[in-house]
Amino acid sequence: MGLAEQRLAGFDGSAKDAISTVAGWTTGRLWTAALEALVARGALQPAEDRFLGVRWRTRWPTADPGLERELIAHLRAHVARDAAGAPSWEDALLSLARGTRILASIWPDDEALERARPALLRCTARAPLGRDVRALIDEAADAATIAAISASS
Repeated sequence: MGLAEQRLAGFDGSAKDAISTVAGWTTGRLWTAALEALVARGALQPAEDRFLGVRWRTRWPTADPGLERELIAHLRAHVARDAAGAPSWEDALLSLARGTRILASIWPDDEALERARPALLRCTARAPLGRDVRALIDEAADAATIAAISASS
């Protein structure tokens, strides 16, 4: 029995509650803390959207778009160097990007991503964090699906 199944044993709540139960934390609280930490470091700047004077959502755009462009250029150069060695923070970040399926934000051109793929796979193999994150995401999604099916029957 996997961790998700253990946490869901006897569970009879909503699909949203299932995700928190499986993950072991409240997603909103975790995201808020992470976003506030990034705001405190000057990386993000909260922007409230209003409709007819009523706040309906908060977006978290990059405070300095140049910083994001520099990071993307740095990650692309790291992959292009394809240097062997000990895992680096770049390898870990690329691994997370791969595990969360957001590589297109670093390589928006499919052809460029395909050219980088062999070196990218070597980089991410040095830091398997993304693989572990992907497994947790998939496990939580499976558990939420099971909970939603159970709740609807």
